Amino acid sequence: MESKLGDSHVGQDLGGGVLTLHLAEGAAGLSRRDLGDIAQAIVAAGTDKALGGVILDLRGAQAAPPQLADVLDEVCLAIENSARPVVACLDGMTGGAIWAIALAAHYRFAGENVQVVMSEARFGLMPGGGATQRLPRLIGAADSIGMILGAKAHSAQELCAFGAVDRVVDAPVSAAQQALAEGLLVRRTRDAGRGLRDAKRFLTEVRAFAGKGPRDPLDVSNAVVRCVEAALLLPFAQGLAFESVVLEDLFGAPQTRAFGHALRVERAARDDLRALAGRLSELGGGQAAKLGLWRAGRAQAGLVLAALGRGMAVVIADPDPERLAALTREVAAAQMALLSSKALSEEARDADWARLQSGGAAEALIGCDLILTGQADLPPAIGPAAHLGHWGEGPRLLPAPAIGGHAEMILGARESASEALVLDLARRLGWRLTVAGPQFIAPNLREVQQAAVQRLGEMGYSAADIAAGMASVGMGRAPKAAEKVPYGAVYDAGQMALAAVANEAARLMAGGAAHAVDAAALGAGIMPRWMGGPLYRADLRGLILLRADLVRLGGAGRLAPSATLERMISEGRRFYP
Repeated sequence: MESKLGDSHVGQDLGGGVLTLHLAEGAAGLSRRDLGDIAQAIVAAGTDKALGGVILDLRGAQAAPPQLADVLDEVCLAIENSARPVVACLDGMTGGAIWAIALAAHYRFAGENVQVVMSEARFGLMPGGGATQRLPRLIGAADSIGMILGAKAHSAQELCAFGAVDRVVDAPVSAAQQALAEGLLVRRTRDAGRGLRDAKRFLTEVRAFAGKGPRDPLDVSNAVVRCVEAALLLPFAQGLAFESVVLEDLFGAPQTRAFGHALRVERAARDDLRALAGRLSELGGGQAAKLGLWRAGRAQAGLVLAALGRGMAVVIADPDPERLAALTREVAAAQMALLSSKALSEEARDADWARLQSGGAAEALIGCDLILTGQADLPPAIGPAAHLGHWGEGPRLLPAPAIGGHAEMILGARESASEALVLDLARRLGWRLTVAGPQFIAPNLREVQQAAVQRLGEMGYSAADIAAGMASVGMGRAPKAAEKVPYGAVYDAGQMALAAVANEAARLMAGGAAHAVDAAALGAGIMPRWMGGPLYRADLRGLILLRADLVRLGGAGRLAPSATLERMISEGRRFYP
């Protein structure tokens, strides 16, 4: 019989001498109350001698926010210390706190479509709940550090080969019920020794990673390496305490707050896309399986290559034979480079060419689901279109040059099926799409960034000071964790460059949302996520000081304080409340 634990999202089902704990359908994520109720139920089950074991049904569960690290530690210890065998059941995509809970269980059963991603390092954090202590005990140092810092999806089969998952089955919960009925013994992860068996190899692997992880101002890679090393050098309880201290240090860093802001603006940008897709669903639009390009030019070779790589049919049409030939040659050269690097097989290359057609007349594009136009002379009857670049009355698109890149779309005066087709194209190519307007964001930010660099040079700042100043505010090579940016020329150059970019960001958000501008700046790599975005930095700096930095820069035009910035100051407002 199923019941709920209080008013939390955690449900329980007792049957056949097995207690099953699971999240209620529709639960958005584990709360502090949910985690506490899981721990309480596990402790109570441990005292019930009639129980054959506990199943943690984690299928589809959403991770707890990082702020709940303290109670996550408690629930993981309660699971591991249970006197009854605990089996964690996983299915689909998972990671974060859910994976930490699974590692604390005595057994892990995974569905065949399980994908585990430990993505905390991407956000300036590292796993909690004892994950840095338990995972190395199961799979060793190299695989643990690689899994934590790599932030890549690992399949159930890979995890089983590593030793992090015990069984890969069609129905994890049913398999767990049968296994418990047959009699499973308590087997605590903290006592697992296979990952620590060869201490010399373990330390060699740790030292191989030391100082070689991804560079970031928080030095997360070094924090992870130190915690994994502690799994071998410290007793388990002290290792947990060490992980907790390191994680607390990361939480307290200003860059971690910036990472949190980056997550929020990126989520808001995705919400914009979902809302737009909802509005456009009534207009139809279908799928963009066949892409056309009209007068596109060689700059769109990356787009053609990406579309072919995703199995799309592509038609290139251009009445200018030289421009058409230049684009075709650029695509062929890119494919040859992929062939040389073994990233593309000859069979795949031939299949791509079979799906690529070209012609000189617009009529060659008839039948394309979406046509991206480089000039305005495409007859409307040919098919639905979006414009490449800054012109045109319909939707305008700044495409990403590769799969998974940053792209921007400016909506037309009236929303149409063309916008829906652009959304489908972005989905197919894995673009991080931002709805911009009335101008594209990333190109304008880059132009002003370069203008600020030029202006600083005219003011007498050396190239070295400008480069160091740009890096200090995230617009260049990331400084080392221990590097302190000195006051003086470097500091001044950085603040003035930041002010110029933030001022342009304010101009671009006029009539729009701040989160779209910051999301575009982050997505395009103009500013790293540990800086939060130009408008986030503007709020931290203070708009009055930001304006003073612009006045010191002494530029004209787009380097002068924008009307939006002046209005925000006069009204005493911030970009983010």
